[in-house]
Amino acid sequence: MAEEDVRNQLMLELFRRLGRPDSWVGDEKRAEFELDRPGLIGRVAAERNSEYKLQGGQVLSHRSDVLVEYRRVEGSLLDAAAHQH
Repeated sequence: MAEEDVRNQLMLELFRRLGRPDSWVGDEKRAEFELDRPGLIGRVAAERNSEYKLQGGQVLSHRSDVLVEYRRVEGSLLDAAAHQH
């Protein structure tokens, strides 16, 4: 199996398990979708470049076959607001 086939299969499986329905856009190297998991906001994208700034100001570039970007959302503020009523 070629590398691009592995990437495509991984993207499809991640979407099936974690993706928000109807959020898939693009295909193969340009595919991406949004996450649909309680407490997480983010996206998954194929073939993306990332840059990381190091302490000395140097920039390190990296190309990911599959990039997962997310942040965790805590429910405590929503829970506290719901309990006030």
